[in-house]
Amino acid sequence: MESSIENVDVVEYNYKDENKKTIRKNLEVDFIINRGSNRYYILSALNVDTREK
Repeated sequence: MESSIENVDVVEYNYKDENKKTIRKNLEVDFIINRGSNRYYILSALNVDTREK
């Protein structure tokens, strides 16, 4: 199985809410790993000070 790693800043995430309305969000990610037909999004954090983060 072949893998690849990309450095990325922002990924657009599209989904539908409970009213079937399309929502678009920009998510900050550090890496995307493509492995076969799977895609993994990784955001690394050095320190998370509060529970909200």
